[in-house]
Amino acid sequence: NGIFADADKFNSHFPYMLLTCGEAEGTHIAKMHDILLDAGIKNDYYCSPKTAHEWLTWRRSLREFAMKIFK
Repeated sequence: NGIFADADKFNSHFPYMLLTCGEAEGTHIAKMHDILLDAGIKNDYYCSPKTAHEWLTWRRSLREFAMKIFK
């Protein structure tokens, strides 16, 4: 239930979703990415190499996001 209960409705309201994290943060975001894909929720995943939850991770993630939405 919740926001992800209806994959088609979610995907129509959110045409692009990017999940990101730093490599040092662990695998929980990658697992969430896979769970959402299995549920039919479209999303991309980016893991910033050799970083944790820090500014460099956010800068790299913003770059990845911008490259996808401004194609």
